[in-house]
Amino acid sequence: MAGTMPDRPGAATLNRQDVRAAVPGAAAVTFLNPLVRVDRIVVLGGLATASDARSIFVAGAVPASAVMFTGVTHGARIVRPLLDTAGGATAVDAVSGLAMLGIAAALWATLF
Repeated sequence: MAGTMPDRPGAATLNRQDVRAAVPGAAAVTFLNPLVRVDRIVVLGGLATASDARSIFVAGAVPASAVMFTGVTHGARIVRPLLDTAGGATAVDAVSGLAMLGIAAALWATLF
């Protein structure tokens, strides 16, 4: 049977309808993710223009970016049980808010 993995008991069968449903979702997560734009365009673009060895920089930055996004994906899977609780989600929101306040304070200090 096409799409099955006989060496894995209970493996799901992959069919065209599943792929057609998954591809738009994967594209949306990839292209609508603001982290992609910040990482690829702002950070990598800014650093690459400041570097004399642009091709070497890009050769290292592209795989590093792929590793980072893979790590974020697997990390999200690991912390999902924590985020499913109200306290865990609140803790993540608090840490995220404190980080944003810290960044804002650092920017404020450099501007004024």
